[in-house]
Amino acid sequence: MIKPEITGLVLAGGKSSRFGSNKALATLQGKTFLHKAFTLIQPFCYEVYVSGNGEWYDISKYPIIPDIIPGMGPLGGIWSVMQQVNAKYLLVHTCDMPLMTPWMIRRLIEEGGGYEAVFWKQEDGKIQLFPSLFSIDFFPVINRMISQHEFSLNKLLPAYGVKMLEAKDTECKSFFNMNYFSDYKLLENNMPVDW
Repeated sequence: MIKPEITGLVLAGGKSSRFGSNKALATLQGKTFLHKAFTLIQPFCYEVYVSGNGEWYDISKYPIIPDIIPGMGPLGGIWSVMQQVNAKYLLVHTCDMPLMTPWMIRRLIEEGGGYEAVFWKQEDGKIQLFPSLFSIDFFPVINRMISQHEFSLNKLLPAYGVKMLEAKDTECKSFFNMNYFSDYKLLENNMPVDW
């Protein structure tokens, strides 16, 4: 898989209701979480977009693709972008996983070629939906789900052509998800120096 074949997507359209404010624009050590996610996947992609809906669009310096139909969650963002970009693969990440590493992104791309969708599976069996990789060939499956008003990404897991990458225990800290403000405080007090 080569860089021109990959478009990147950062999901930043969540309501952040548990966090209390827009997670995408929360800052740590002078960087927003949106910036961290965007710059993480940018080296692997020909182009990168941000997906979501919000009043912060006018202050964002990143290219935005709004949801065509708001309220469908991450699947709606993926569906909207797949209709508007010309790429063989869509690399999808989210703005609230600040400990994700370039190594995990590289593994996803290098081991995900030839599959229609690629997700992570931890050694304890837990499925991690992000970061993930989608082939444009998977678009009919997503389109069918949208037409049936089924918006859960978990429903994609049994589909034909889906690959589960095994994440080692030592890699699982990369999946830390910042859902609550207490998670942010935990990060603030234990942030790696190279963040």
